[in-house]
Amino acid sequence: MISFAIPIETQSQKHRASGHWAVRARARKRLREATALCWKNQLGIGRPAGERTNNFRWLVSLTRVSPRGKFLDDDNLRYVLKPVRDEIAKQLGVDDGPKGPVEWEYHQGRGEWGVEVILARKEQ
Repeated sequence: MISFAIPIETQSQKHRASGHWAVRARARKRLREATALCWKNQLGIGRPAGERTNNFRWLVSLTRVSPRGKFLDDDNLRYVLKPVRDEIAKQLGVDDGPKGPVEWEYHQGRGEWGVEVILARKEQ
């Protein structure tokens, strides 16, 4: 099992009519860059050993942590964490779609802003 935290604020931009597209794009880019940096700090450059074998799948749990319990509904939660999901799939070298080798779980918690990531191998 591999786990790490991304200390970054994650707020829903999906339904903000007044938000400019470039502001939303920068926020998503910052989240991807932070994910890549935390990944490399935790695992070094490269992928976890053995991920290319066909004997297991990945289970990735993403937990959005926010102060004051500002929880999002399910579709907004997935939207906010999509840059993290995309970057993890890129780092693993896999497709993040429904037929890919990764099962994704989404959770929310209270605390300082951030995203907690847990990767575990699932034997087939």
